[in-house]
Formats: sequence, C-alpha cells, structure tokens
Amino acid sequence: QASGGGGGLGAGDAGGGGGNVGARFVSRTVESGGTETVIRNVPVRFPFKPYDLQCEYMDKVLAALEQEEQYALLESPTGTGKTLSLLCALLGWQAQHANRLAELKSKHAAEGGAGTGAMEKQTPTIIYASRTHSQLSQVVNELKQTSYRPHLALLSSRENLCVHPEVRKDKGINIRNACRNLVKQKECRFYENLRRVWENMSLGGGMQLREESEGFLQDGKAGDATELRRRMIMDVEELATMAARNSFCPYHLSRDKQYQNQVDLVLMPYNYLIDPSVRKGLEVRWDNAVVVIDEAHNLEKICDEAFSFSFSADTLAKVSQEVLGIKDHEFKGAGGGPNSGLTESNFAQLATVLRNLIRKIDGMQLHRLSAMGNATGRVLSGAAVIDLLEEVEIVGPQRDRTKAGKETVSLIVEMIDKMLTLRPESNNLEKFKSALECLFEQQGNKTAREHAHDYYRGFVCRIAPPNFADRQGGHQWGRQQQQQQAANVLHVWCFSPGVALSSLKRMGVYSIILTSGTLSPLRSFASQLRLPFPIRLENPHVVDDSQIWIGVVPKGVMGKSLNSSYRNRENKAYLDDLGNTIANYARIVPDGVLVFFPSYYVMNKSIESWQASGIYERINSKKKIVVEAKTAAEMTGCVKRYEQLILSGRGALFFAVCRGKASEGIDFADKKARAVIITGLPFPPKNDPQIVLKREYLDKLPVDPTKRFERLTGQEWYSQQAYRAVNQAIGRVIRHRFDYGAVILCDDRFASPSAKNSLSLWLRSRVHVCKSYGESNMQLVRFFKQNVARPELNQRSKKQTSDKRIRAGASHHRIGTKVQAGSSISSKRVESITSLTQGNTAELSFDYDGLGNPSAPSSSSSYVETQRQKLLEQEEQKRLKKRVADAFDRALSKKEAEQFMQFTKRSLDKADYALFKSLLVDVRKALKSGLEPAQVKSRAEAIFSRTYELFMRAKAYAIESLLTEFVFYLPKEVREVYKATVLSKL
Repeated sequence: QASGGGGGLGAGDAGGGGGNVGARFVSRTVESGGTETVIRNVPVRFPFKPYDLQCEYMDKVLAALEQEEQYALLESPTGTGKTLSLLCALLGWQAQHANRLAELKSKHAAEGGAGTGAMEKQTPTIIYASRTHSQLSQVVNELKQTSYRPHLALLSSRENLCVHPEVRKDKGINIRNACRNLVKQKECRFYENLRRVWENMSLGGGMQLREESEGFLQDGKAGDATELRRRMIMDVEELATMAARNSFCPYHLSRDKQYQNQVDLVLMPYNYLIDPSVRKGLEVRWDNAVVVIDEAHNLEKICDEAFSFSFSADTLAKVSQEVLGIKDHEFKGAGGGPNSGLTESNFAQLATVLRNLIRKIDGMQLHRLSAMGNATGRVLSGAAVIDLLEEVEIVGPQRDRTKAGKETVSLIVEMIDKMLTLRPESNNLEKFKSALECLFEQQGNKTAREHAHDYYRGFVCRIAPPNFADRQGGHQWGRQQQQQQAANVLHVWCFSPGVALSSLKRMGVYSIILTSGTLSPLRSFASQLRLPFPIRLENPHVVDDSQIWIGVVPKGVMGKSLNSSYRNRENKAYLDDLGNTIANYARIVPDGVLVFFPSYYVMNKSIESWQASGIYERINSKKKIVVEAKTAAEMTGCVKRYEQLILSGRGALFFAVCRGKASEGIDFADKKARAVIITGLPFPPKNDPQIVLKREYLDKLPVDPTKRFERLTGQEWYSQQAYRAVNQAIGRVIRHRFDYGAVILCDDRFASPSAKNSLSLWLRSRVHVCKSYGESNMQLVRFFKQNVARPELNQRSKKQTSDKRIRAGASHHRIGTKVQAGSSISSKRVESITSLTQGNTAELSFDYDGLGNPSAPSSSSSYVETQRQKLLEQEEQKRLKKRVADAFDRALSKKEAEQFMQFTKRSLDKADYALFKSLLVDVRKALKSGLEPAQVKSRAEAIFSRTYELFMRAKAYAIESLLTEFVFYLPKEVREVYKATVLSKL
C-alpha cells in the first residue's frame, strides 16, 4: 500500500478513485520495477502506475521547485498517497539535479577547469519535517517502497536515540546533562566509537562498506552501496536498535557536520525546524535547501508558540540562581576571567538586570477586563514590552532608530553564551537567552520597537491564565504554565506565524512546501503565514461517492435540536437526546466508531450526564466505550484495547476530543473507524486572553498595499480554527483506496452554507442535510449494507483481521469458527438492530455477510455465479422476513417492556399506545400471512396510513425512527409503501 499515514493506494489498484494516468502524464514500466512518469521534464519513478490525482500533486510539487522562492500550499486527503507522491517527486527532482551537476563537473574537468564557482555547488538538501516521530516513521516506510535510496539523516532527541544503558534511564533535562558530561569526560563508549563508524563508511564515495570492517552493517554484502543505503533508511526505533547492536551513538552521528554535509534527505519533527533555539544547534545545510513541512495544519500555532515566551518571578529567579552558580562554582574555581572573556562585573550586571525585571513585572497594576470574562490583567502593546525592557537596561534607547538597542541586547546574549559555555546544563538561562533572541529578531530595517509592535502583544496577570490543554484536547493556546505563587507573570505572545517562516527564508532556503490532508481554507492559511504561495492545490479524494456518507443531523432521535454551543452544551434534554442518538448509531454502524467532542470538558460533562441517566450503559451495551486518555503512555493502552474490541467482533466506540491525540497521528483504517461522529464545533475558548488579543491583532492589521496577502478578520480566524480541527478529525474515516465509512455531523450549525464551505474540498459536494434522525438512520443502514456487500472493499480488512487472529491464536467464538494456522477466516459482522424492547428481550440480528462478503468467484462461468447469487439473495430475504416477524413477536410478548414504554408513554396516551401495538400486530400478521406481493403492498398501505396519523398526532419521532429500522429490512414493496405514506411526509 502506498499512503500518507494510513494506507493510500495499492500497487494493484485499478479503476475509479481518480482514474489512471491521463494524457498529460505518460508512464512507462521500468526494468527495475514500478513505473517512470515524466512530469515537467523530470522523470519520476513510482512503485506502481500513479493515478491522475497523484500526478497532479507531483506536478504541483515540481512546479514549486522550478525556481527559487516558488512556495506551495498543497492539500491532498489522507489515503490519496500524498506522502509517497511527495517523496517520489522530490527525490526525482533531486536525482536529476545531481546528474546535471555531475555532468557539469565532468565537462568542466575534461576542459581542464578549476574546481571553483559552479564546481563547488552541491545538490540541494531536502529537509522533511512532520509533527511527530510516529508520522516520520510512516514517511520512512513509504520511502522504503520507492526505488530511491538517498543518504538519509533522521534527527531526534536523546530520549529516542540514546543507546547508553545507564543514561537512557533518565528523562528530559537529566538525560541531556548526563550525556554531555560523559561525552565531555570521554567516558561514553558509544560516542567514542563514532570514529570506527567513519572508518567503515565512505560517505563521499557513495556510502561504500569497507571489506575489512568488523560487523558494522555486515550481512555478507560488504561493498554493496545500494544495500547499505537500503538498510540505512530506518525510523527512530530501527536506528536506535541497529546502533545499540553496533555500539555507536546514533544521536551524535545524525548531528555530525561531516555527516550532514553528505546527506540528501533530513527527517525531523517540525519543532526542530521552527524553534530558533533548537534549529541553531543543528548542523544542517540550510542554504539552498528544499524545506517540506508535512501535516502543516498545525503550523500556525507551532510558529506562534516557538516565538512566544513568559517571564515570571519564579523563572527569572531560577535564571539568576544559575548565573550566580556559574560565577561561584565555575568562574572562580577555573580562574576563568582571561579564558572565558567574562569579568566579575558581567555577572553583577546580568543579576541586576534580572532583579530589576522581576520588580518591574511584579509592580504592575492590573485591572478587571470585561472582554476577557472579567479576568484580572493588563494588556501591553509590543512597543510597551520593549519600553519595559529598556527601563531595566536589557535594551538601549530605541527612539532615534539607532542601533543602540540591538547592540545592547547583542552584548547580553554574547555574555550569556559565554556563561553557557562554562555550564551548558543551565537550562533556564538558555531559555532566557532564546526569549531575547526571538523578541529582537530583526526584519529588514525595522528597529526592535517596530518589530515588536508589528508582531507581538504582552499580557500581565497575577496568576497565569488557565492551562486550556485540559479543555481543548491537549492543544495549548500559549506557553503559559500554572503558577504556584501569586506573582505577576508577563506573557509575550507572537501573533504572526510569518515571523518563523521568514526566518527560514533569510537562511537562504530554496523553496518551502507546506502540505497536509486538512489545510482548507487555503486563503486564510496563506494569509496567516504572510508569505506568497503562488502554487496551491486542493486535491479530490481517491474514493468514489458510494464509499463515503456525510450527513448533517440537526435533530436527535427524540426530536431535540442538536447544538453544542456554550449555552446549550450542558442542557440535560440536549445531552439525553445526543446520547440516545449515539446509542442508535452504535447499533447501525458496524465495527468501530470514533466520537469526537469539542473539548475534554464537554466530553467529561456528557459522560457524567449519561452515567447518571443510564444512557451511558445503554450505549455501552451496544458497543464497548473506550475514552481517550490525556497522557501518551495511557493513550497507547486505550488504542490497544479499542483495537482488541474491534478484532473480537464486538465493535467499540472511541470517545475522543478534537485536537486530541486520536484526531491525528493514529491510523484508524478499515474496521477501526467505520464512522466518525462529530458532536460539536471545537471553537477555542472565547475569553482566553490569548484568543482575545489574537482576534484584536488580526482586526487591526493594516491592509497590504501590495495586495499579496488577503486580509483575515479575527472572527474568520476564530471560526476557521474550529473547522480545521473538524476536518482533521473527519480525516480519520477514510485511510486508503478501499476503505469506506460515514461522517455524522451532530450539530445543526453544520447545515449553514459557510460551514459547508469551511470543510475540505473533497467533503463539500457530498454533504447532505437530513430533515430528521429517521432519514439519517435509513440512509446509513442502506449505506453499510451496500458497502459490506462489496468484496473489493472488505478483502483487505478481512485479511488483516485473519492474520492478527492467527498470530494471536484466538478463536472466532462469536460465529463459532475456530482459527487454524493458515486458514482464511470469514470476518462476519453480526450487527444488531434492536427491537422495540431492550434489556432481557432478544434482539434482531442482521448478518451483513450473508450476501455481502462472498468468497472470490471460482473458475465457473459468470452465468452460474449469477444464478447462485440470486438463490442466496432469495434465501437471505426469507431469513430476514422471519427474523423481523420473530422480533415483533418478542417485542409484543412482554407487555411492560421497559425500553418500549420509555419511547411510547412519553408521547402517547393509553388509547394511542394500544393503537400502536395493534399496528405492530398487523405488520407481523402481514409478514407471516404468505400473501402475494400486491396483497402485502395493499395491506401495508392501510397499516402505514394509520401509523402516519398516529405519529402526526403524537409527534413520536423516537418511535418512528425505531420502526424505520425494522421496515428497511422488509420486502421492497412494503418498504416503498412506508417511505411514501410515512417517512416522506414526516
């Protein structure tokens, strides 16, 4: 499978989903395997024949590489082979560039020229950044599928790459300090063995293995450069394992300047790329590099956070302690004045600056701010922040646009650099230095005051603003931390992500390509980044319309409006209807269902309400509920339990949060996500000071006189934060060409035209607004019945399920089939359509595989196969009729069935209740009578006409929706009559 995170397109795929390569792109089969397609005069090798949408994507990538600073915004849905297409286009272009450069050098050498000028040029490095190491591992897996074998460097933290058995027991700062000490004292054997690595690898000579090397990457293929490159393409875990086996340090190898000068492709988490303090320590060839940021939908927030910081009394006191510690324990002891270039007065000067800054911040008067929910604080302009730092002599005068301010800051930063050389583990001092560098990042001829005024705002509060990670799915809206003491805290927030990207531009990168499955709307995304993006693409999806159902359900099963707005989200009637609606969908949708809430707060409140009312138990009785954890360690266990429930055949619901861990980075392919339910719009916290100031900042931005950037208002930005998170959650449902699933939007606000236009392009034309819950119910039952019956859509998941069960040695007890090694297990999905009663009463079960997953046709003729299918259908129809009739028998045999009474007595008086029971009896008799179709149709018309009158009088939508489930499985004639006499009118 070729994919961007979750499966993608397989090499054997044909037809549909974007079609084969069109006339614009001509592919040919190559002897080494796969195909070669010429796109913009660049031969691109692909593992199989690419689809049109993949070629269109690669065409845009290569368009961005045709000339310098031709930046690109590319959106292609998950499952379209985005990552594979991106890698093949980039590496194809790089290979052509390298070949041309080699020819030029060869020609120049033949003519007796000197190796200067053009001869000193190198092939541009490709720097590929993604959000997490898990996503980078998926990139590595895609790279292994291609025929390209670039020199690869994978950058990661010591926690991931350290192979020292003692050091790796530590975490965070401790592991960094322990590593530095061992390296400094030359006591780390893994670091010392790097010399042996260089002796065994000839990077400049094409990464050859030396014959005499003793064990390093040796599997009897010494000297085979292609084999070495293949084995050097490893993810973090593979690299660490290989390095431990060969006793060398992968962390320092990947960061070595000599190594970096030879690599073609560098993989890194994108905080390494964006955060200036991290980026500064990397030995990457930035000049003329191609920077690719995958999963870029989070880029705006990451950029803002990388250039934002906070000053509190606590943190500044720690900085001061580290300064004095360096002076007392290092400076005096080392007699280091002449050696370090520092004097006693340098330490005194910095300590005085820190004390004055603490006093200045703590002495600020705060006010109650109505725009921020009556929070107590004080807002500062960017220029006012510079004034504050000028008063404490961190920065010199700025009034006359002189260089005095910049020079003063440079001196302090230089002083701190020297201190950090004496004691590198001074982490708070290093963060303080990074904050100053961020704030005084110069752009063009602007002074520090002008720069801060244009891009920054300050906020002072007595206690730091709440950590909204608890209420916003783990997504922090700033770097604030909850303070333990009542002291003022100064937050300095960057509100222009373009500051971070502009810093990359100034480093001389050749091109910047931003891509993701969910960048829409591109206009606002480009506007925020403040860089021109002439190359843009919104790709369609590879699946056809029959594989995806997306509907807005404005009303629940009880007829209440579904709206998760702030004023309504804790309303009990709303929560009850939402819970009952989810319970009904749980028995319609097979296998796994992901349910996304706007925030952890809303999810927890909903669960509490449902547990008190008994709805939670009702949902759990249909499918077991797994709730998303907040920590990474706990989340691993949650996902494993969820997958085990899916594998068992019982199905499961995963309660998660938009912007949370489940909304990206985890592959919920096939049965793991047959539906995604969105319960509301995840707007950022409206009164959060950072959100309020961001909106004000955008509203006051001047119009761009060059008209290169479209203006984005604060309200537009605020809304799009919610819809971008929704698009990301929806992306969990389709993970490859042969996947299928439903998207159920349970909030009436999704019905508006603006909401539809905010969804990803591939979703917009497919959105259907349902008039009632019953309509969505019928359509979903039909959707899953049809797709489960398509063998080409279920073979992949059946094979995966079979393989997993065989490996686990499990027994498929739910359908009475034992697993034997090498056997092919039928993944029968028995989905329950509950009768009107619940609890001890039986359920009507519908076997989706009765017709839906036949084995592949044998060598018999198509005529025989067709006749066999007809017989199967007839038998299945008989079984269904009997099951429905039996279900009604069971439902009516218990006079006081609890669930039946719950949905009837609320809306019906005694007479109507008796009438409704009699109608159900008539349905049962009609089904059991064995009448001819015409007679059944006539009988049904009379029954359902009376049913419609009853519903109109009682407005019993819940009963109507339950009856809808039964009638769908009745003979076609009865079903059509019901739709005409009841459902269409309701």
